Amino acid sequence: MPVQEPSLWTEEQGVAIEAMRRDMQRLQQEHEAALEEHKQALLRCQDEIQTLHESIVELQQIIAKIIPSSNISLSAASSSESCSMTTNIESNPSRTSNTPQQHTKRKRVTLEPARFGDAFCTQEQSLKSPESVAILHSNILRSFNAQSHKLRSQQVYVYTSLPDYNSIRLLELVGGPDFAPLQCKLVVSRLIVDQSYQALSYAWGETAKTHHITIGGKRLPISANLDRALRRVRRTEQDLYLWVDAICINQDDAIEKEYQISLMLQIYRSARRVVVYLGEQSDHSELLPEFFDTTIRARRVFNSLDNGEEGLDHEDLNRSIGILREIGEPTSNNKMWRAARAFYDRPWIMRVWIVQEVVAANELIFLCGGWELPGTVVYDSVIASTCHPQLCPFGNFVDRRANNQVNGLMQLFRIMNARSVKLAGRTELLDLLYLTHGCKETDLRDHVFAVLGMAQEATQPSLRPNYREHWQETYLRYTECLIKAGSGLRALYRSSADSASPYKQSSQIPSWVPDFSFGAKLIRFANEHNEVHGETAAGGNDAPLLRINMALRSLTVQATKLDSIQSLSPSQVKQQISDHYAQILQWRTELEELWPATQYPPAKEMQDTICRVMLCHQEPPDLEMCRLMIWSDDSSEFDRSIDRKRLVWEIVQLSTPHRRCVTSTGLLGQVPSLAQEGDVIVIPTGSAVPFVLRPRQAQYQLIGQAYIHGVMMGEALQFNHLFKEEIELI
Repeated sequence: MPVQEPSLWTEEQGVAIEAMRRDMQRLQQEHEAALEEHKQALLRCQDEIQTLHESIVELQQIIAKIIPSSNISLSAASSSESCSMTTNIESNPSRTSNTPQQHTKRKRVTLEPARFGDAFCTQEQSLKSPESVAILHSNILRSFNAQSHKLRSQQVYVYTSLPDYNSIRLLELVGGPDFAPLQCKLVVSRLIVDQSYQALSYAWGETAKTHHITIGGKRLPISANLDRALRRVRRTEQDLYLWVDAICINQDDAIEKEYQISLMLQIYRSARRVVVYLGEQSDHSELLPEFFDTTIRARRVFNSLDNGEEGLDHEDLNRSIGILREIGEPTSNNKMWRAARAFYDRPWIMRVWIVQEVVAANELIFLCGGWELPGTVVYDSVIASTCHPQLCPFGNFVDRRANNQVNGLMQLFRIMNARSVKLAGRTELLDLLYLTHGCKETDLRDHVFAVLGMAQEATQPSLRPNYREHWQETYLRYTECLIKAGSGLRALYRSSADSASPYKQSSQIPSWVPDFSFGAKLIRFANEHNEVHGETAAGGNDAPLLRINMALRSLTVQATKLDSIQSLSPSQVKQQISDHYAQILQWRTELEELWPATQYPPAKEMQDTICRVMLCHQEPPDLEMCRLMIWSDDSSEFDRSIDRKRLVWEIVQLSTPHRRCVTSTGLLGQVPSLAQEGDVIVIPTGSAVPFVLRPRQAQYQLIGQAYIHGVMMGEALQFNHLFKEEIELI
């Protein structure tokens, strides 16, 4: 009897091997793409050199045209050691061109090689004669040709590998005037505490490297903004040691980037100080120091008045109030307010890497245009603008809009506050990702790599930065680590905030994997920052059960199927209603129209139920005031109160990203704006809130969180017709 040949691989192993094969193919394609990119870069360099040469020729022609018509013949060669020029000059300039006999003399002028700066005439030089103009032209020609030849012949700087994983490079910036070329040295140093270098924090800006520094006679291309930053911090006569990420890390070496990024928190901690370069003067930025000083002094006065303190400095009080009256209301067009609004729109503020750069700094200095201020001044002004509507450049809470400037103010507040409480090293990764939501970066992987060094999980090998994998694989790998570490539900809370992500809409990442680059507003029912509004417990207190399958890119969750969506309010209008009270009235009307299909008690409890649905189970300090605002048709009595305006703002923030719904069994609630009729509502075991899922054959797509009135405290677990089952998310 023949022996049956055993199967070499189990089905699961076969799937894993197939996934590995696909990964190898993808890596091969990425390698080939990288080689092609380098080839194209070399071709672009050749094109730039050719363009420079053509520009020089064109410049020669232009200068020749502007020289007076005196029959000047010029010849110059970039390779010559001297430049010859022959000029025909009239012996008698007073003669007209009609003179039949014209005597001329030829004068040959030989010029010695000149430096670039000598090509331009001094104040003592005279350009009255054609000969002097011709000499100047020849000098300019020589200088441009010499510089062009030098540029073509100068080699590009090539990095040498660092000796070990604890070594870093420091940039020695040679002193010089503003207009002088940037001469530098790169020195290798051991990373130790309290070094004498300074760390530069700046926005990378344009990706094109149109400028360069010189290191040992070799060129290293840099961006225009980095060129401006280095010139701003350079000293005239003294060298300066800096750590600059774009220069001190070999950006073309993926392996070096990975371990250097792991050291960045320590690099910024070890620096004597961190210098923040915000950019050049623009939008009346020269007025910002006065604005910061005004808001700080005014806040001190406002706090004293709020606390009822005695012995106030009335002179300071009158001066602060006088300055505020002089510059007008925050929404005015005064230059100082405009400067403040533009300040919070600076690219540096929303850069994800600045979080650890600011948090780790021993001393923080801000540079903008010609002014320099300590970080404490900027922080105190940010606190004033966020705590007092009178000092906010965007007006009171109700008048604020979700634009880049407001986001910049709030982001800078969060970052500076994290610095004040020494956040680094004591915070979980998901909390840090909450801190940086909405930040921007050109490489999608940097949204997690940029904060990893500050996280408690920073030393875990499975979270190590890897620039050799695609960003989708990075997000999937990090989510897997979070789930295995027991933070699976928190990862789902985060993931449900970005269902509108274009990468999820195009299925580039699974619906249950957070898009850490997505800048949408965070969810309001529960979030990954360990905050559950109203302390809900829809899924009970049992431990969640989640199982991930990396080969199939799926997540199996134990959950209770609660219901399905039967009716929805209209989708969000593209143009938001500017009157927040009118917006609240519209949402109240939508819930009233859905009410007849609900299973709740008679209309006497309708007002209370609708009020709680709009508040999403939150317990505001004054619940009765919220009821009055929601059910009042006359908002004029609330317009004068800042505290009541804050309540209105909170209600608007809760309801804006959602649609009102009624389920097939008559439950009222709020669901994500992307929800559709027929979507399923489930409650994962141990979850604080229900989730909306969309059936995809035997699997489901995660749409987002939901508030369903009457089940938020675990009531659904007592329903006899419901049971727990495993649901597969894709």
